[in-house]
Amino acid sequence: MTVFVPYDGTPISTDALSRAQSLAEQSDERLVVATVAPHNRREAVEYGWLADDESFDTETVRTRLAVRVDRVAPAAEFVFEVADGRISAGGIARELRDIARAADASMVVVGSENVGRQVRPSNTVAGRVAARLETDLYVVQTADAGFHPLHEGH
Repeated sequence: MTVFVPYDGTPISTDALSRAQSLAEQSDERLVVATVAPHNRREAVEYGWLADDESFDTETVRTRLAVRVDRVAPAAEFVFEVADGRISAGGIARELRDIARAADASMVVVGSENVGRQVRPSNTVAGRVAARLETDLYVVQTADAGFHPLHEGH
């Protein structure tokens, strides 16, 4: 079986990845981390995947995210897909669910800062991924304030 983590490089998704790494090690399960990136320069800059002066380059984005994943979870399998630049959050969530199903995910670990009182948050991409998978769900609600994946020292 597999522990699955949607990952976008934000502090909350990085904290979810860290916790998923621990869970996978404890349960001796495979860890699959996936990013579905819109082919959209503005969003890539907003997420810190590219600098303000860089044009969109799929390989650059994939490599930078893979390095971040490797820093936290070196044994993880990283799946990276680029979607149409106009894809919605729902479309990204669908693609992530497809990856999770293909990986035979038994647990999904998501980071969501706005879980509120819902057990399965549905207003975020991570929440939409979790809401339609028949797996155990682990929601990470707070990011480690001292860690940010864009800082080179981490």
